[in-house]
Amino acid sequence: MSKRFPLLLNAIVLVACSSEPATVIAPPACAIPSPVINQFAASPSSALTGQAVTLSWTVTGATTVALSPNAGTISGNSAVVTPTGATSYQLSATNCAGTTTALATVSVTAPALYVSPDVFAAATPIDGIQVTARYGVGANAYSRTTPVLVRYPLAATGKRPLILWSHGGGMLEGGKYNNEEWGNLLVRAGYIVVHMSHVPRTVPEFSLLFTEFGLPLPVDPVATEVAEFAANIDRPRDAIAVLNALSALEQTYPLLAGRIDYDRIGIAGWSRGSYTARTTACARINLAPTILRYSFRDTTKATNTPLRVQLKAVMANSPQGPGRLSFYDNGGGDNSWATCTLPDLTQTSSGDGGDTPPSNRVAPFSLLPAGNKH
Repeated sequence: MSKRFPLLLNAIVLVACSSEPATVIAPPACAIPSPVINQFAASPSSALTGQAVTLSWTVTGATTVALSPNAGTISGNSAVVTPTGATSYQLSATNCAGTTTALATVSVTAPALYVSPDVFAAATPIDGIQVTARYGVGANAYSRTTPVLVRYPLAATGKRPLILWSHGGGMLEGGKYNNEEWGNLLVRAGYIVVHMSHVPRTVPEFSLLFTEFGLPLPVDPVATEVAEFAANIDRPRDAIAVLNALSALEQTYPLLAGRIDYDRIGIAGWSRGSYTARTTACARINLAPTILRYSFRDTTKATNTPLRVQLKAVMANSPQGPGRLSFYDNGGGDNSWATCTLPDLTQTSSGDGGDTPPSNRVAPFSLLPAGNKH
């Protein structure tokens, strides 16, 4: 055997013996227990289609919390979701020791369609009524007349709830005949419905209005913005005049005598009539650059007539939002609807467009104070 081979073998053995053992680094043991989900619930647990649901939880010992299905960025101890159908939400709380889960299930049902009871038949409307109110002072005093039509339920007994209805569109002599289907629907359910026409002003009447509000006379009295300014004032003032005349109507028309329930009076309208309803009840507007946050219910203003009846509810069909008809939203709760606390029913839809996009029509609903909005 050659001497070279034993030497090579010895060298291999020496090298092997001189190598250091490999170091294995084990992860540190988690020194805390797994997270604990103390509570996870949905409120309400049974919702209508499109209704918001609040998921709330209390968790201890978690470094991260996640929801499935994904509810977006989570901060704090709750999240708002809008399930489209029955949904089980899983809350996962995780730390180095592992993940703990809990479930909350929400059932969703479609809202039942309202069916008018149709208890009453509609009587022949009372037409030809005119309500006159006075505005301005001294040489600038003037009167304004609002035509009225009254629908009422035939053979109804006792005092009946009443809705004052404002038509949509522009200022119309015959506006009281609009929205007949709404009037008859409410009459069949037992309401007295008072429809009013918002009459357009003449050019001299525009000047009287600008003088009344202490504004310079318009350079072009037939400009569109002049008529718009007048309509924004006249509509709620027409409504206040008619509401204040209800007791006189009872005395003048035997069919209405003793029939109005003054504890159940509401105001409603369609499109621009919704503007009338909300500004009469509570909403403020930026009437002019020098007349901001104007309220028609502010009795300290000489341009306002105090409302002598109490409104109990508002219905706004196809309404307008900020930037339309002098409504505003400056953020931080400074908006046209911030003081509106009466029960308020909004009716619109995703296809309710026209000159106002659907997103604008629904905006006031989110700005109305919580509690009495529907």
